Amino acid sequence: SILNQITSCRDPLAQAYLMDCIIQVFPDEFHIETLGIFLDVCPKLREKVNVRTIIQSIMERLSNYYADEMLLLDAEKEQQYKDAQIQQGGEEKALSPTKKSISEN
Repeated sequence: SILNQITSCRDPLAQAYLMDCIIQVFPDEFHIETLGIFLDVCPKLREKVNVRTIIQSIMERLSNYYADEMLLLDAEKEQQYKDAQIQQGGEEKALSPTKKSISEN
C-alpha cells in the first residue's frame, strides 16, 4: 500500500510531503472511511516528521468538509421548508373560492 511505502521511506521530508499529498489528493469521503488507517501510520513516521502538522491538516480538511455538508443540509432543509410553504399557499388559494361560495350561501 501507499502508506507502507511512506513508512519504509527513510527521508523525513519525503514522508511529510507524501502524507500531505495523500491528504490533498484523495477525496474527503475516502479520508472519512480510512481515517483510522491513516492515523495508525502517523506514529510509524520518522522522529523528525512533524506529525502535528499532518494531523492538523487532515483535521482541517475534514472540518471544512463537515462545514460544507452542514451548509448544504441547511440549504436543503430551507428549500424543503419554502417548497412546503408554497404548496400550502397553493392549497389555501385553491380552497379560497370554495370558502367564499359556502359563506355566500
